[in-house]
Amino acid sequence: MRFGWAATALIYHEWPRISTNDLSHGALSPCAIVRRALRLPPLVAGLLLVNQMNRAILDLAAALRERLAIISDESSRRDPEAHTARLQAISEKIEKLAAAMPKPIDPQLAHFLRRKSYDKALEFLENNRV
Repeated sequence: MRFGWAATALIYHEWPRISTNDLSHGALSPCAIVRRALRLPPLVAGLLLVNQMNRAILDLAAALRERLAIISDESSRRDPEAHTARLQAISEKIEKLAAAMPKPIDPQLAHFLRRKSYDKALEFLENNRV
């Protein structure tokens, strides 16, 4: 994730040189902004964005699986307060990961996450290459 922060910092450095006209007319895609900020060839910049998306998907899927594990943990349910706290913590983590997903997000996945249909979101991630 270190590269992600570095790329973000370089994009902000480059931001003043990007005209608002370019942005409002969609002349610069996220890939173009990364490529311009890092002075990279188009293919490399595209791969960096794909890698960032893959990382976000993997992290989200892992958190969704962890939620299922907590739900099915019989020993955890014996202490309702601790069980509820664990579920609340993982739900907050899922919300943060969903909010941090690189845009655009598949509309169906976004719908599942917005409605907190986490089982369906996990199934979508496992069955579809986003």
